[in-house]
Amino acid sequence: MKPNLRQYSESPFNRQQQDTVFAVGPLPILEETRTRLHARLRDRQITFNDLAPEVERDPALCLQLQRLAVEQNPDCLEQISGAANCLSLLGMQELVRLVKQLPVITTDTLDEGEQAYRTALQNAVLAGRLAALWTQQKGNISPHYALWATMLAAAPLWPWLLSVPPARNWLYYLSLGLEPWQALQAIWGKDLKPWQRLVTHMHLPPLAREVWNPRKHPTPQQWQALRRCDPRDLPAQTGRPLIHLGQQPVMTTLLCCHLAWHLHIHPRSQRSTRWLTLISHWLGKPESMVTNQLRETLLDVSQQQGSAFATGLHQLLHTTAHDHPAAGIKYPWVETRPAPAVATPVAATPDMSTPDMSTPAASAIPATSDPRPAPPLPSSAAVPAQASAAAPVARSARHNLAALQQRMQQDARSFGDWHSLVSSLLHGIRLGLSVPFAALWLPNRDKTCLRLIYQEGIPEQQPIVGLQLPLDKTSLFSKLMERNAGISLHPGNRQQLLRGIPPVLAQQLPDHAMLMSISAGAKPIGIVMAGTLDSNQLAISASDYPHFKSLCHYASQGLACLREQSLEQQKSARHKT
Repeated sequence: MKPNLRQYSESPFNRQQQDTVFAVGPLPILEETRTRLHARLRDRQITFNDLAPEVERDPALCLQLQRLAVEQNPDCLEQISGAANCLSLLGMQELVRLVKQLPVITTDTLDEGEQAYRTALQNAVLAGRLAALWTQQKGNISPHYALWATMLAAAPLWPWLLSVPPARNWLYYLSLGLEPWQALQAIWGKDLKPWQRLVTHMHLPPLAREVWNPRKHPTPQQWQALRRCDPRDLPAQTGRPLIHLGQQPVMTTLLCCHLAWHLHIHPRSQRSTRWLTLISHWLGKPESMVTNQLRETLLDVSQQQGSAFATGLHQLLHTTAHDHPAAGIKYPWVETRPAPAVATPVAATPDMSTPDMSTPAASAIPATSDPRPAPPLPSSAAVPAQASAAAPVARSARHNLAALQQRMQQDARSFGDWHSLVSSLLHGIRLGLSVPFAALWLPNRDKTCLRLIYQEGIPEQQPIVGLQLPLDKTSLFSKLMERNAGISLHPGNRQQLLRGIPPVLAQQLPDHAMLMSISAGAKPIGIVMAGTLDSNQLAISASDYPHFKSLCHYASQGLACLREQSLEQQKSARHKT
C-alpha cells in the first residue's frame, strides 16, 4: 500500500533479494553507445585517447572497464583515472569484445526498470561533468579523475533500479522532496553492509568509495554553516576549517551527485536552489556565475546524450521561477508486499520548504545516525598475496612508479623538455618493474629503420646497442609505428611475431621483452623496449606488462603536453620579434 507518511524500514529486502542483485551479470550499455563506438572503431588509426571521451559518455561501459581492469591488475586501482587508463591496461580488443557482447538498453524502451536505469546513467554523466568543471576551479584533484569517480559513485544503485521493481520507490521518495540519502534509508534501511559489499564487488575508484562512508561526510553543523555563507567571509577560527573541508575531493562528488538528482526532479525547486547556493559558497564564486556555468553544462550534456529528461533541462525550459515548488517529475509508487520487519515511523515529517541538511550525500548515497561506527571500508587497492610479501624496496619502487605516472599525466611541463621525460621514463621502467634494461628506439633521418638513442642498463659491449630495427612493410616494428600499440615478446610467440624479420636480427632480440610505441601527438615517434639481456636473467612477469603499457601511455600524454608547450613558446617568440 502506498504510504501516507515516509517510513524507515530496518530490513526492507531480504538476503535472497540482495544476492539476486549480486548475481546480475554485466550491466547493459546504452544503445547509442554501441552505434557510436562501432563507427569510431572502423578507423584503424584511432587511439585510446580518441576513444576515451566516447566511452565516458556511458557510465555502464566505464564501470565494466573499471571492473575488468582492476580484476586483471589489482594493484592498479589507485592509478586508474579514466577510460584511457583502462583501455591501455586491457587493450583495444577487449573494448571491441565488450561493445559486441554487452546487452543494450534501447532509446524507446517501455520497461520501467530500463527507463529508470537509463535515467540514472545519464544523470551520472551530468554529475561527472559538473565535478570536472568545478574541480578545475578548485584545483584539488585532477578534473578527469573527478569526472570518472563521480560518474561511478552511484553505480551500486543501478542494478537495483534495473532488476528490482520495489527499489524504484527510491525515485518516488525523491519526487516527494526527500534528499537522496533519506530516500535510500526509506527503502533499504540504515544498514550499510549490503552497500559496502556492492562497492567492493564493483571495484569502484577510491574517491567513489569514500562517498559511501558517512565518516567522510561533513557534520550537520558544517553543512549548515556552509549553506548560510561563504567560509571566506567568516572569522579565521570558524572559516578556515570549512575551507579545508571544501578542499577534500569527496566534497566534489557529494555536492555534484546530490545537485544532479535535484535538477532532474525539478531544476527550479527550493532544494535545487539551496544546493546551488551551497555550491557557490563552496567555490567562493557568485551564485549568478555558478548558475550560468550550470546551465551551459546542462545544455551541453543534454545535446551530447540526446535527451533533456535526465538533466532536467526540459523542465527548466518549460517552467519559470514563479512556478509552484511542488511542480516537477512525479514518480509513481511501485506496489509491493509489506516488508518482513515492522516499520518505524519517522519522528517528524520533514519540512519540504526547509531541507534537512544534517548529512546530505551523493545520489543514492546512504548515511546513518546509528552511533555505532560504520564497518571499515575494504582496501582501496587489493594487493595480491605475493605482493604483500614483497620487500620494502619493491614497495618503494612501485610507489615511485605511481608518482612518475601521476607527474607525467598531471604535471608534464615540470620535466622541462622531452629528453628529461624520456630519461625518467626509462629509469622508472627499469627500477619500478625490475627489468634489466629499458631503451627507446627512434627513426633515422630516412625513416627506414629505428636506432637506439636512449637506454638504461645496457653495457656498451652488448650487441643490442648497435641493433637497428627495420621499418619494412611486413616488419613487426612498422606495425607498432602505425599507431600506439604494444606487445609482450616471449619464447612462445617469437616465431609468430618475428616472422617478417631476418633470422639474424631476430636472434639478437631479447628472449623476453616488452615493446610499445609512444607518440607526442597523433602518430608514434618511437618504440620503447624493456626486457632481458641474456637467458640467465629472470623472465619478465606477466603482471609487469600492464604497468609497462600504462607508463608508456602516460609518457605519450606528457610528450604531447611538452610539444604543445614548445609550440606556444615558438609562437610567442615570433610575436616578440
